[in-house]
Amino acid sequence: MRRRMMDNQQEDSGQRPDRGEAGERIIRRGAQSGVALKAAIVGGGSACENLIMLLGGERKSRLNLDILGVADPSDDAPGMVLARKMGIFTTKDFIELYKLPGLNLLIELTDSMAVREKMIRTKPLEVSSIDHRGARLLWDLIQIEEEKRELQLEAERSITKERDWCQKVIDSLPDRIMVLNQDYTIHSVNRTFVKETGLEENEVVGRRCFEISHGIGGPCLGEGGDCPLRKVFDEGATCTVIHSHKGKDGNASFEEIMATPIFGQDGKVIQIIEGIRDVTRRVLLERELRESEEKLRQFLESAHDIICIKDLEGRYLYINPEAASSMGVMRESAVGKTEFELFPEKLARQMEAHDREVLRSSKTVSFTERLREGPGKMRHFHTVRFPILDDQGQMVSLAVIARDTTEQVRLQEEVSWNGSSAPGRMHF
Repeated sequence: MRRRMMDNQQEDSGQRPDRGEAGERIIRRGAQSGVALKAAIVGGGSACENLIMLLGGERKSRLNLDILGVADPSDDAPGMVLARKMGIFTTKDFIELYKLPGLNLLIELTDSMAVREKMIRTKPLEVSSIDHRGARLLWDLIQIEEEKRELQLEAERSITKERDWCQKVIDSLPDRIMVLNQDYTIHSVNRTFVKETGLEENEVVGRRCFEISHGIGGPCLGEGGDCPLRKVFDEGATCTVIHSHKGKDGNASFEEIMATPIFGQDGKVIQIIEGIRDVTRRVLLERELRESEEKLRQFLESAHDIICIKDLEGRYLYINPEAASSMGVMRESAVGKTEFELFPEKLARQMEAHDREVLRSSKTVSFTERLREGPGKMRHFHTVRFPILDDQGQMVSLAVIARDTTEQVRLQEEVSWNGSSAPGRMHF
């Protein structure tokens, strides 16, 4: 009574007595739920046969129900025939069923009022009974349980099929794949990981990732590259890092690790999947490229020649310090402008015509250009223009290299003038 009152109070207060703390459903069973049912069937017709077949196999153990015997006046009744085949006790007189050891349930399937009344009147007190109407309810409950079981098995088959498909996808990837738990232990790996490491899956599953990948006793920190696992668990976002390893020969190798979170139903990260690929060649090429770019930058910045790069519409993309000094402009202010915004119109048109010649022919072309800086003062330049092509062979910009030849021209003019005033001198 006290328990019932407590349950009523819970229901009145909106609480759910059939739910656990985490919200899961609690299946409440009576005190007799643990007692095995030892049943005998009175009436060996087709209903008996169907019930015996329904209770066969593993279903019998799940329901904790065992058929001890069957009684029917006819030995040829289908339920009697099946019972004998299955080694179940049979008799023509259901009174004999009372002698079966452990019997605690009689199931009446005759649909006979006389048989039912006699069974109720004569059965032992400790033996319960249900008639054919109650048996129908039992049948329906067993069918419902069977349908539920089939749905559960179908769900398990679907989950297994999906899991196997996911594993096939992971196994087909060329990168080494590890699925990791929060404590750094390896949950699973793909075939590429097994092949490239030479370790079997059972040798790595359950061990910590840093033991397998780096041979160290703790998470990866320092010069070799920080571990992305903790960051992914904390932030719930994909993280990519580069780890370096030094081989036995002393040469460094590099691996790119992309760690991606796996979320549970509550939206929290429960595992991460790490994709690992060797990027040694890429890292070394990038390093060589940076070194080459730095050398080129130093060359361009320190060159005494004027060096410019333009786009295909004549706008300056780059000018070196010597070009900025010769043009009398700040480098930042010249970038993005054309010749017409920086030079006199006559010179700008001449330079534009020279640019068009390169754009038309896609070849290197040399020109002599002059710049008047004031009354009686002229500067001379020898310029070389050539196309810059992309990896498809298409022109993307053009370069201009100009050398100030003013002094050279002046000396040549002096030599020429002096030579013309000295009879008998040979000129080259």
